[in-house]
Amino acid sequence: MFQINQYEIKVNNHGIGIKRSNNDGVNAQIINLLNEFEDFAFKELIKLNQFKFVQGEINAKKKFEEMSIKYSNLNCLMITQHPGFIGSIIIDKLLNLNTEQENYLFFFEGKFGKVWNNSSVKMDDLINKFDKLLKSVIFNKELKFFIITISGTDRIIFTQTNRGNNNSLWTIKD
Repeated sequence: MFQINQYEIKVNNHGIGIKRSNNDGVNAQIINLLNEFEDFAFKELIKLNQFKFVQGEINAKKKFEEMSIKYSNLNCLMITQHPGFIGSIIIDKLLNLNTEQENYLFFFEGKFGKVWNNSSVKMDDLINKFDKLLKSVIFNKELKFFIITISGTDRIIFTQTNRGNNNSLWTIKD
């Protein structure tokens, strides 16, 4: 199982509200999706002799979003783009969130996140962009969504295969 933290985010003209949720309160469908995704990632990574970043090697973002389609009451976005693109994600995706669905954004963080993708985008990048946006825009509705941060897993353990090299390569153990 992925090691996760869940945050409930509310954005309106009064500011940004961030509430860390108890992981016991994570939607069961999100847990199922994450378990399915972890199983997919493990099976794909174990086939590889070595890799640089998980995201590019197994096309993880695309597969995750394909897997999430079957949960029609959920809108799931895996955020792996460079932090400089967070503003366009806010404008393109988040400002038009469907309020009839539960909306989730997924970030990879810590050492696990550095092997997962090379963008080093964090939840704080999104919050900072919203903070800047609120200083110049009036919202006509409240946005509510959840952020899930993924910081590791007991199943996928990365081992560096070329220690001492600046361009790290990784493998996982079966």
